[in-house]
Order: sequence, then structure tokens, then C-alpha cells
Amino acid sequence: MGGSPFAVKDGSRRTTFAPVPEHARMQPSPPRLGMFDFNAEGRISPTLPASRMGMDFVWRGHAVTTSLVASDAGGGGTMVLSARAGRVPSSARAPDARPDAFKLLRHLPALLPEHWSINLCADHSLRIEARLPVEMPAHVKDLLVPAVRFCLEAAPILDLLAENMMGTQA
Repeated sequence: MGGSPFAVKDGSRRTTFAPVPEHARMQPSPPRLGMFDFNAEGRISPTLPASRMGMDFVWRGHAVTTSLVASDAGGGGTMVLSARAGRVPSSARAPDARPDAFKLLRHLPALLPEHWSINLCADHSLRIEARLPVEMPAHVKDLLVPAVRFCLEAAPILDLLAENMMGTQA
């Protein structure tokens, strides 16, 4: 075969393959698992930067939603954690509790950790949310540890709301 590792004899004809130049070689794509790409160091990043990547779970009767959002500028991302924390008492069920509930809601933001907020929704439900910066690509621990910390730090807030007739109600 002429000594060339790129020559192949196929029946009566001979085919020669030229070596592929370095710049034209395909680079292996990063391993992918669902919506995550993994790099050589084991860090993960969203496959599609605009897609919602996260997990949903129930903790102490509260639905918790987590999302990892990559920055358009690259280099960083935001971990968004949120949970329905309760509801302002109904004027039909507990009219005397409403003034105290709104007073507590005015003071509650001062008790929240950094990067946290509490929102009063149109249906008078309460939602707590944390927006935490995350280095991208991230390690899996960078996604799980904030979710656990969010739940643990939310516990006293949920207890305070429950004690003031604003715990989770149907």
C-alpha cells in the first residue's frame, strides 16, 4: 500500500486519504446530560443559556422551585430559588388578622438574608425568593448546596408566618 497509513486498497482500485489538517479536525463536543454540558473539570453549564434548568421539590409542605440561569454576557449565572410561603388572611375568614399581617409584611424584608425578597402576589399569596450569583460553569454542589441552605434559612420565616396566621393555606 505504498507505506502510507492513509492508503487503502479496495478491490481493483486504490484510494488515498490525505491527513486532516489540525484546524479542520472536529473537536469533541462536551459530554451532555439532559440540559447540562459538562467540561473536563466536571463543571456544568446550561446547554441553552435561555432555557430554564432547575428542579422542583416539596419541603415542609411548600413547593420550592430552583432555576439556574446563565448570564448572556458569560462568566456567571444566577441561581433563583423560590417558594410559596403562605397567604395573607382572607377578610371573610379572619378580618381582624389582616392589619397585623400587613404590618408584619412591611417589616419582614429587614429579616431576610442578602439577595432575598418576599412578594405579595395578586391572589394575596406570599412568595419568598432568593437570587444568588453562581460561577459558571458550576459544580453540582454549587446547585444543591444553595437549595438546601435556602430551605434551612427559610424555616424561621415560614414559622413566623404560620404563627401570624399566614402559613400555607388552601
